[in-house]
Amino acid sequence: MWRHESHTLANMLTLYLGLAILVLPFLGNLLSSHVPQPVSYLLTVFPNLVIFYLGFWFYNYLTMLTIYQFNWPRLRQDYIIVLGVGLLDGDRVSPLLGQRIMRGLRFYQKQQRKTHHRAVMIFSGGQGGDETVPEGPAMLEYAIAHGLPATDGWGGDAIEDDLAKYAV
Repeated sequence: MWRHESHTLANMLTLYLGLAILVLPFLGNLLSSHVPQPVSYLLTVFPNLVIFYLGFWFYNYLTMLTIYQFNWPRLRQDYIIVLGVGLLDGDRVSPLLGQRIMRGLRFYQKQQRKTHHRAVMIFSGGQGGDETVPEGPAMLEYAIAHGLPATDGWGGDAIEDDLAKYAV
C-alpha cells in the first residue's frame, strides 16, 4: 500500500491502527503507575477491549476471505461490474483500480475463451471533486488499452440515455 497508493489518512489507517495496537498495552501499563486506581483500571482495560474488538473483526474478515475462496462464479455471465475506487491526480487509474480492472478483464477473457459467451463489462464510478474525469470512462479507456473490445465495455456517465433505450 505504501509504494502503490497515495499516503492519505484513509489509506494509512490500517498502519496507524496496527501501531496503536502495539503501543496501547505499554502505554496503559506505564500510565497505570502514575494515575489513581480507577483511572488506572480504565487505562488497562480499555486498550484490551479495543484489541479484542479489532481481533474479533479481523477473525471474521479472515473467515469470509476463506469462504470466498470457494466461490467460483459461473462462466456464463452477461455482465461483469467493476467498482471504482478513485483516480490519481484526477485522471489516472490507480494501481489498486488497475488490478480490479485487470481481474475483471481476465474473467471476461476466460469466459469468452471457454464458453464463447461475450459479456458486457460495466465500469462504475462517479466523479469526485478532485477528479477531472469520471471514473467510469477512465476505467473503460484503461480496459480498452489492455485488450477489451470497445463494443463490450460501458463506462459512460449518461446512464439515463442508455436506460431510456430499454424503457417500456
